[in-house]
Amino acid sequence: MEIYLYGLYFNKMKELMRSSDLVQISFLQSSLMENGIDTVILDEHTSAFYVGALIPRRVMVLDEDYDAALRIYNDLKSEHPEFD
Repeated sequence: MEIYLYGLYFNKMKELMRSSDLVQISFLQSSLMENGIDTVILDEHTSAFYVGALIPRRVMVLDEDYDAALRIYNDLKSEHPEFD
C-alpha cells in the first residue's frame, strides 16, 4: 500500500490494528510513538462520517517497524484485557 505522508511516499505499510475505539487507537499510537514508531491512521474521516462503527479506523505502520509494533501491541493487550 502506498501512503503519502510528511512529503514522502511509503510503499510498504502493514495494518497493525483495526478498531472503532478512539481511546484504544490513541493509546496504541502513543505507546508506539514513545518507542519511535510512526503511525498512520486510515479511514479516520470516513469512520467519523459514518458514525465509526460501520467503518473502523486502521492503524498502519511501516513494514520495517511492523515486528516491533506488533510486540508493543501484544504487550498492551496482555496488560490491558479490555484492549481489542
